[in-house]
Amino acid sequence: MYKAVFIKFQSLKLQKIITQGFLLFIVSVFNVITCASQSAFLDYNHQGYTIVDRLNHLHNTFSQEHFSTRKIKMNALADNLKLIDTQSYSAIDQSDILYLKKELNDPELYTIENAGLWGLFYQNPAYLYQLKTEDFNINVNAFFNFSTGHEREEDKFIFLNKRGIEFWGDLDQKLYFYSAIHENQANFLNYIQTFINQYQTIPGQGHYKPYQSSLVSAFNGYDFANAKAYLGYQTSRHTNIELGHGNHFIGNGIRSLLLSDFSHNYFYFSFNVNVWKLNYQSIVSELNPISSRQTLGNTVLPKKYMATHYLSLKLNPKFEIGLFESVVFSRENQFEFQYLNPVILYRTVEALFDSPDNVLLGININWMMLPRTSVYSQLLIDELKTSEIFSGNDWWGNKWALQLGLKHFDLFNIDHLDLQFEYNKVRPFTYSHNTTVQGFSDFALSNYSHFNQPLAHPLGSNFSEVIFRLRYRPINRIYISTQYFYTKVGRNHSEFNFGRDILLNNESRSSNFGVKHIQGAESKITSLNVSLSYRILHDLFFDINLRFRTDDNAILGKTETNYTGVGLRYNIENNSIDY
Repeated sequence: MYKAVFIKFQSLKLQKIITQGFLLFIVSVFNVITCASQSAFLDYNHQGYTIVDRLNHLHNTFSQEHFSTRKIKMNALADNLKLIDTQSYSAIDQSDILYLKKELNDPELYTIENAGLWGLFYQNPAYLYQLKTEDFNINVNAFFNFSTGHEREEDKFIFLNKRGIEFWGDLDQKLYFYSAIHENQANFLNYIQTFINQYQTIPGQGHYKPYQSSLVSAFNGYDFANAKAYLGYQTSRHTNIELGHGNHFIGNGIRSLLLSDFSHNYFYFSFNVNVWKLNYQSIVSELNPISSRQTLGNTVLPKKYMATHYLSLKLNPKFEIGLFESVVFSRENQFEFQYLNPVILYRTVEALFDSPDNVLLGININWMMLPRTSVYSQLLIDELKTSEIFSGNDWWGNKWALQLGLKHFDLFNIDHLDLQFEYNKVRPFTYSHNTTVQGFSDFALSNYSHFNQPLAHPLGSNFSEVIFRLRYRPINRIYISTQYFYTKVGRNHSEFNFGRDILLNNESRSSNFGVKHIQGAESKITSLNVSLSYRILHDLFFDINLRFRTDDNAILGKTETNYTGVGLRYNIENNSIDY
């Protein structure tokens, strides 16, 4: 008996020694890691991202970065800016570089020359407050967007009252963080209101409630808040992990047919590798198949999950190619841990356990073919049967999407006159699925959406789209942007599912064969958006916005949108919901 107890004691002691030794090894590994300070990423909706993209096309300023991931660290941009000589750059490009240097907040790039406000705030005009020590740094900013205008068709005021605060920084040159929260009151244009009524959700947002101004009776609409945050750790020189609440964008275009930022923020965990000419992302996300407005009281929303891999290879500074795969799945009583493997093909895993999950495969290409011109493309395959491709039967299950695009800078040799053209085509039923949500039999659980919002293109599927975007900077402080959209989309009607609405269970489809592109009630959408912005101070803008949109459908009727508005915004882009 005593011998057995002694052996057990020795075994426990040995286990304790091994455990302590293992933990000591892990701690020592992390402690010997040395790497550059890891601050927040430059957001792809930030004005600075447009500047970085332009400088890279014209001067190869950031030739080592993988632009298709839209995740460029501020310190990486700072390192690149330290190496360039701006003497050959235009006056506006030099001004843009100075703007970036202020935003990057690197003392080697920009020296604070004044005491700011009360010797504490706005020492750097890009930041409300900043604190730097040997061990950590933190930056704080406020942002707002106040805009109002008039929509002629419904004779109503359109407005946005957005206020928020953000902070970010790093600790011990290893741990980096970002957090932002904003509060909103808003009313929307008629075609966005139609989306809200149908899907009980605001594009890009979460829960909302009705709003009525106590001061101006004409200002009524919605009240909603939103938050974005992530915490990351640089585990080695080339790898990092990140836990966050936000969204992602993969691609080089205005749209992404692989993964876009159109939907509401979601919880995610990511593992990233950037080494040699490779950049690899593995993202696991928790999603909601319906919106919070579709449940009663404080009922917890049902869950589904998404696992995504994206591997990009930059063969040379001018050519980048990326491989994409994603799976959306749900299990009532368990999480499918096999999808956590970051280096395996999801289609292979799916076949191992005969799963009913929704797997998508894709490819992304970007080629800077000429000094001022690049072409880009995406191909996504949701489902494909080779025997049906050339059969002429138009099988419903051949689900795919295609994007072709072009960027050209300094058009007609006019400085800062930049053109972008893009074509998108998505076959009917692409991104849709057939597993239903309990209590919502019309909705599919594993479709490619979150909170009733598509994870790729805002229109879902069964459409073709052409986009022209023209940007011009006649002088340093004036920004002119014009976007023209022409779209054909086949809508559902008479309770038939023709494949546009990706939320619907695709088993409700109207037929198995003879499924034509843009089938159903065909809409022809034309949209012209014009914005004129004047920069008053660093990141403080006055905007004038015009929008003319027509949705002409022979069966469902015609909708027109004519909007004129003005706005004042600070530390935020002049983005709009366009589709």
